[in-house]
Amino acid sequence: MGTLTDAVREAVREAVQEMKNEAEAAPHISTDDIAELTKTTEELKERLRLLDERITKLESRAQHTAETKVEILHSAVGDEIQTLQELRKNIGEQRW
Repeated sequence: MGTLTDAVREAVREAVQEMKNEAEAAPHISTDDIAELTKTTEELKERLRLLDERITKLESRAQHTAETKVEILHSAVGDEIQTLQELRKNIGEQRW
C-alpha cells in the first residue's frame, strides 16, 4: 500500500541528492546559497511529510470504503438468501 509514498520519498531524495551534487560541484557557492539550499531541503522534507499524511489518510479511506462495500454486499446477499428460503418454504407448504 505504500508504493505511492515510496515513490514520493524517492523523488525527494533524488532532488536533495541533485542539490547536494550541485553544491559540491561548485566550490564557489556562497553561504547564502548554502542557506537557501538548506531551506529548500527542509521545505521538501515538510512537503514529503504532508504528502505522506495525505496518502495515509487516502489509503485509510479506501480501505474503509472497501470494507463498507463488502458489508453492504454481505447484507444484500443475506437478504436474498433469506427471501429464497422463505419462497422455498412457501412453495413447499403450497404443495401439501
